[in-house]
Amino acid sequence: MLSDFLTHLKDYIHNNRRRLAKILFYLALIVGAALLLYGIVDEYQKAKYEKRVNALEEQFQTAEAKAHAHEQAADALKTALDLKQSELQFLEARAAAAEKRVQQTRTVYVQAKENYDEIRNAPLPSTPVSCADLCKQLSELGYKCQ
Repeated sequence: MLSDFLTHLKDYIHNNRRRLAKILFYLALIVGAALLLYGIVDEYQKAKYEKRVNALEEQFQTAEAKAHAHEQAADALKTALDLKQSELQFLEARAAAAEKRVQQTRTVYVQAKENYDEIRNAPLPSTPVSCADLCKQLSELGYKCQ
C-alpha cells in the first residue's frame, strides 16, 4: 500500500514537474515578499520606537536640567535666607544693646534732672558764698569744679 502511494506520487511528480516547479517558485516568491514586507514593517517600527525613545530621553534630560537649575536656585535662596537670618540676629543684638544704652541714658538723665531741679529750686543763700564752698557742693553732687 505504501509502495503504491509512493509509485503514484513519483508518477505525479514526473508528469507535473513544470507545474510543481512553478508552484514552488511562486511559493518562494510569496515567502520572500512576506519576509521582505515583514522586514520593512519591522524597520519602520524600530525607527518609530527609536524616535520615541530619543524624544523621551530628551524630555528626561530637559527635566533633569530644569530640576538641577531649580535646586541651584533653592540653594541660592537658602544661602540668602541664612545671610538675612544672621543679619537679623546681628541687628536684634544691636537693638538690644541700644535699648540698654537708652535705659542707662534715661536713668542718668533722670538723675541729672533731679539734681538740676534740686539745685534750681534750692533757696539762694542770703550771705555771699565762696568759690571753695561752691566747688565743695558741686563735688558732693558728682561734678568737677574747675
